[in-house]
Amino acid sequence: MAIWNKTSVLNKAIEDWRERDLIDVSTASKLTDDVALNQKKRSFGSIIVLLGVVCLAFGAMTFVASNWEEMSRLARLVTIFGSMVGAWVAAVIFKKREQEWLAQTFVLLACAIFGSGIMLIGQIYYIQGEPKDATWLWAVGTLAAALLTRSVPALSLAIILFTVWAFIDFQIFGSKPLIELSFLIYWLICAVAAWWMKSRFAGHMAMLALGVWTIYISILEGFDGEPILVFMVLAVLFIAVSFSLFSDGWKSSFYGFERTALNYLFLTLGALVLMWYVAAHEDSDWLSLPVLVWPSLVAAAICGLLAALGHQIVNNNRY
Repeated sequence: MAIWNKTSVLNKAIEDWRERDLIDVSTASKLTDDVALNQKKRSFGSIIVLLGVVCLAFGAMTFVASNWEEMSRLARLVTIFGSMVGAWVAAVIFKKREQEWLAQTFVLLACAIFGSGIMLIGQIYYIQGEPKDATWLWAVGTLAAALLTRSVPALSLAIILFTVWAFIDFQIFGSKPLIELSFLIYWLICAVAAWWMKSRFAGHMAMLALGVWTIYISILEGFDGEPILVFMVLAVLFIAVSFSLFSDGWKSSFYGFERTALNYLFLTLGALVLMWYVAAHEDSDWLSLPVLVWPSLVAAAICGLLAALGHQIVNNNRY
């Protein structure tokens, strides 16, 4: 499926079925009309509006920053909260007018101003804190806004912020950074939200974030001499691949996103298997049986169970 537009993919599939006489001309026409009726139209103007709102958010932060020293504390607070309230009011107005895309875009603007407000208020009152904590607060607030308004742009921003939060302590040279396992909780909430909103774009963002984070922690632990985590991750990935095949071949649980998810899962698997191959030539512990046996057995058992169940219910991807 295409990232931006699945309508063309559906129309090509319908045309292919008609040419192979799998469906008649009348059915093909009905399916094409149904796709056209239910597609979410995004004009070039709506994309320009989204880019304009993003530029407006950066412009507001630049303006405030350039005039920061000349403004009183009260003026600073009024500017921050006033612009944020204004963005929310605009979102509500467009929502009532049933201009959903504009409403979601202004929710994104409000979330961007919220993030800049966190940083600027901390500067006003000389609040000592870590950038990581500020990023977490920004991400949580943005996720809450996305869930309350069903805003796909805000959800995409939340996924980016949580990913930045998980990586913000990374240093090429220095002590080993802390692995944020709680990222998985936030990622799961974002993934469920993408499923709930039926947003393929947010689904792509979530899968990219998970793949990058998975490779990141595996490399950290692998080079630190802890191969067991890498094999556990590989086991989970094989289970995820099996479940995606199972869901794709029976009743699609993810609205047809299974095959796209498989691409991301195979890319991540390939990266980790390559890492294992390289590491195994440097350290014999990567080939030791105790490390391999339990993750492998658990993965094999679950994959085998899904395969047996798929064969029983005549799954199209039974294997």
